[in-house]
Amino acid sequence: MRFSRAVFVDRAGHGFSDDTENEMTPEYIVEDYRKAQKNAGIKAPYILVPHSIGGANYRFRGRAAGK
Repeated sequence: MRFSRAVFVDRAGHGFSDDTENEMTPEYIVEDYRKAQKNAGIKAPYILVPHSIGGANYRFRGRAAGK
């Protein structure tokens, strides 16, 4: 029985992710993460564990969502 999974997201242009022509602003990065989450079929509840600069981007995500 599977009750959890781990998902790792590379920012555009890093790791195995394609590059982008877009400016890598927190707004763009958060929207890109949201698209990846939606495309992967990940729905709440979930736990986000950002690392390094990802932490700043996810804090922005929370403020943008009013949380």
